[in-house]
Amino acid sequence: MHETAEEMVLRPVTNDTAGKAVVDARNQEESEANEVLKQLEKLDVSSTEEAVAPTHPHPSTAGSPVAQWALGPFASLVDRTRDAISSAGS
Repeated sequence: MHETAEEMVLRPVTNDTAGKAVVDARNQEESEANEVLKQLEKLDVSSTEEAVAPTHPHPSTAGSPVAQWALGPFASLVDRTRDAISSAGS
């Protein structure tokens, strides 16, 4: 939904202010992201190909790709350890 809103609302404004090249670049990024999401939907949640993503939300990194890249693998390790301890105690 977010991407659709961007395409419907922001792209026309971007075209008027920044030009067609910027719009085309953003649309290409969106297309590539949609392909990745399509591939991710096919993966099983227990797949090792998804093992680096945190399993719990981390609001302190929201909106900061640098923080997400820097802290994401560590957060994933902490989350998975916490999940394993929780499931062992159940």
